Amino acid sequence: MQFLNPALFALSALAGVIILLYILKVKRKEIIVPSTSLWNSLIRDVQASKPFQKLKINLLLILQLLALFAIVTALADPVKQSFDLESKTVILVLDNSASMRSENQDGVSRFELAKQKCIEVANIADTVKEKEKPSFMLIATSPAPVALSSFTRDTGVIRERISALALTDTDADIKQLNQLLLSASKGKENVRTMFFTDGCWKKDGTLIDNKNVEFVQVGDSNYNAGITSFSVFSPTADELEQLGLSELEKKQYPFKIYVKAGNFSSSLINTTASLYQGDNLIAVKEVSIQPGSFEKIIFNEKLTPGLAKVQLDLVDKLKTDNQCWAMIPELKPFRVLIIGKDDPYLLRCFDSIPFSELSSAASEPVDLKPEYDLIIFNGVATKGSYAANTLKIGSAIADGEEIEFPDVIEVVREHPVMAGVKLMDVAIGKSLVLKDEQLFTNLVSGTDNIPLVRINDSELVEMQIAFDLDQSDLPLRPSFIILISNLVEYLRLRLYRPFVQTGKSFPTAGYFDDQSGPLCVNMLSEIESDIEIIKLRDAEFGIAGKIMSSQVVVSKPLYWVFCLAMLLLLLFEWFAFHRRLGV
Repeated sequence: MQFLNPALFALSALAGVIILLYILKVKRKEIIVPSTSLWNSLIRDVQASKPFQKLKINLLLILQLLALFAIVTALADPVKQSFDLESKTVILVLDNSASMRSENQDGVSRFELAKQKCIEVANIADTVKEKEKPSFMLIATSPAPVALSSFTRDTGVIRERISALALTDTDADIKQLNQLLLSASKGKENVRTMFFTDGCWKKDGTLIDNKNVEFVQVGDSNYNAGITSFSVFSPTADELEQLGLSELEKKQYPFKIYVKAGNFSSSLINTTASLYQGDNLIAVKEVSIQPGSFEKIIFNEKLTPGLAKVQLDLVDKLKTDNQCWAMIPELKPFRVLIIGKDDPYLLRCFDSIPFSELSSAASEPVDLKPEYDLIIFNGVATKGSYAANTLKIGSAIADGEEIEFPDVIEVVREHPVMAGVKLMDVAIGKSLVLKDEQLFTNLVSGTDNIPLVRINDSELVEMQIAFDLDQSDLPLRPSFIILISNLVEYLRLRLYRPFVQTGKSFPTAGYFDDQSGPLCVNMLSEIESDIEIIKLRDAEFGIAGKIMSSQVVVSKPLYWVFCLAMLLLLLFEWFAFHRRLGV
């Protein structure tokens, strides 16, 4: 039993007033009597100087105190919580993605609040008869949706699994969750799903069964700023020259750090971003971010090999996205081999790429060794496969059909290789029609959606440009130099791997140093950093489901029980004293 207005129990202090009335002396009327021998005790009481008398317990006092307790309890609005479920099969889905780490105004995290509400359901289920108790399954959303228990009526197991569940710093994969829910409910009737979440996940999925899915939303504050993009890359040769560094200093200055920070709150955030190397503070930059906006921060500081950390110096509701780590490696020359045509525009690209060693060959060497970081086949078909990253240009690709004067229709700018590359107005005389291959991602698409530039991001990268350089004006454009520089930088970072992003393999952000060596893991998720609580509605998010408030159980009022008890007490008082059954 719980009370909706427990503060009204303060009215119990009225019991003191009732008791006070019983210990106060009665003011008596003076009358003349023939003798006082029968009134000795009364005379002593009247002559006493104290206004109080000894409390005598009697039935009337007890009945009045009980009546007061019944009235106060009824006013406190007592309720009995019951687990009112039509369904006997319940799936509890607990969101343990990164945004659930956010703290509410009272300092309790959303995840802890969601766990409490989830455990509350199991506790209420214990109040019903065993045969009426529903069967529960528990599912966690991150880093990948997984069932933590099979269907069971043992609520102790459910509570144990809920308590043991840990937070991650990854997104919640709703599409994969849908598949798991469909699989779990297959062959079962009237399955009810309770999703304990803050709603900060990709809104591109549809939960099963409109009437049986319920959201229990948690969270109350959206004050947060976070780092959503983090890159470590080499300065260009021109930048190094402008700094006036010696050759030794250039080797100690191999990388610069790029940060994008977002403000996901409704107010302006003024803070600073600090760059550390080890325990040493290297640089501090002031940052002012408008609500719903992003700011770019670039650190051009001298960095030596070792751990580097960028940190937003503010206290907000989600701390995980306020810092990022990277291992700055000792830079080694990036070795490139160009096989085929001696193209001056291609060679010129590497003049602006520092710490690179360039070799060339007119034809494919017989004893080609896997000692290069990138092999470029420029118009010369390969005779085999090699354990190296490759760039194949034009005729180097073994495809048959050709198309003349294809137009550029689409450019995918999200891939790191395409950053700053503008190709929409590039003129192409003749291009190969590349066959669709599942492992490749199209970066530039042309007429009839044919791939003009594509990449295979497997363990070893293969990039293909479908046209020969002499069949296009691309080499004459600055974008060609940017494209080749981006590819080298992309491969260099894959080679050194200064950090990784949280995911299935690395669910928790932070810096880890174990037997396998140092590892930096960063969250970098706009979806999870955006902790604003928006009411889940079907029309806005395409989510099928009934919306629940934070109350997940039915409360049955009990005030009438105490009102009835008070009436019975009053009836007994009348019967006892007016019928003289006892005083």
